[in-house]
Amino acid sequence: MDKMAIFVEGQTEQQFAEQLVYDIAGRHRVHIDTMHGYGGAKCPRQFLAVTASRPSPKKEYYVLIYDSGTDSRVLPDIIEQHAGLISQGYREIIAIRDVYPLDATQIPTIRSDFLRFTPTWPVTPLLVMAIMEIESWFIAEHTHFSRLHPSLTAAVVNAALGYDPSVHDVQLIPHPSRDLRNAYAQAHLGYNKSRAHVQRTVQVLDYASFYLHLTTRLPDLQSLVRCIDRFLT
Repeated sequence: MDKMAIFVEGQTEQQFAEQLVYDIAGRHRVHIDTMHGYGGAKCPRQFLAVTASRPSPKKEYYVLIYDSGTDSRVLPDIIEQHAGLISQGYREIIAIRDVYPLDATQIPTIRSDFLRFTPTWPVTPLLVMAIMEIESWFIAEHTHFSRLHPSLTAAVVNAALGYDPSVHDVQLIPHPSRDLRNAYAQAHLGYNKSRAHVQRTVQVLDYASFYLHLTTRLPDLQSLVRCIDRFLT
């Protein structure tokens, strides 16, 4: 069974990554487990299973998602877990994080630090940045608004956002989760990054659109999809 590890900064990225992998690979082919990180300052860092069960022998692929709990822990967690993952036969390691609440000017530093400090042999981890927040990707998949609620038409959403998400460079949005919340509010729906709210959104996203179309607009998403494809090939 081929293995891939994905490190994410929080449950929003965790839920999105899980659904994306399932959609690309097919639920009948892949088994996904999730671990959540605790400690690391005054007590030893540890990961506890959120979902963990014995994979079916019929599954071809195994994906373990580490929820680091915060963006600043993603890089240290990969550094600490890398050797163990290699010894267990993992052949792809991915990190998914964003920039907010840091300023966009920190993006080059985040990327260079990742390249500088992560182990690179025999598996080089991939850093995927959703730029300010991963909600920018949700906004880019603009067809999900009307599936979430029929009153969220293109005209209503565009007016609430102040731009057309079908063509706007969503990587430039300073606070994507706020924009998403403003759009949802037009249908009297909230968005606060809670598990229930995130799950409601990720369940109506069109993952075929992420795979086939949005990669041309979002370079980091393209890198993520190519890595998953490589893993499944």
